[in-house]
Amino acid sequence: MKDDFKLLYREQKLCDITLKTASKTFKAHKAVLACRSPVFKATFEHDMVENRSGIVKITDVDSKTLERMLFFMYADQLEDLIDLKSAIQLYCAADKYQINTLKECCHPILKSLVSPENVCEFTASSIQISRPGHQFDV
Repeated sequence: MKDDFKLLYREQKLCDITLKTASKTFKAHKAVLACRSPVFKATFEHDMVENRSGIVKITDVDSKTLERMLFFMYADQLEDLIDLKSAIQLYCAADKYQINTLKECCHPILKSLVSPENVCEFTASSIQISRPGHQFDV
């Protein structure tokens, strides 16, 4: 079934929602997004502009991060996440859209990417995404 969802994502057939970043547009399926993200679910269940227009503007996530997040939502796996900055951005996007399984997948990758050379960058990002009741540690 996982392969079927990957194919559904890659072929972009029967899509009923468009996600737009500043530089790229992605077609997707409301049902998949709603199943994986409580934030998208709330958007699609209520009479919001995005639901009526069929377009969700994503202003605070770059296109590569959104692409990685969407792929995960369909395939339940990560692709090409090799640098700390990308891993942090993906973790932040997963946090914003409440995709806990993606956050759980990012955590060991982040741990493996932290080094003495980039620990300050990691610490600054950790402080940025920390909220009461949430802890991010290495």
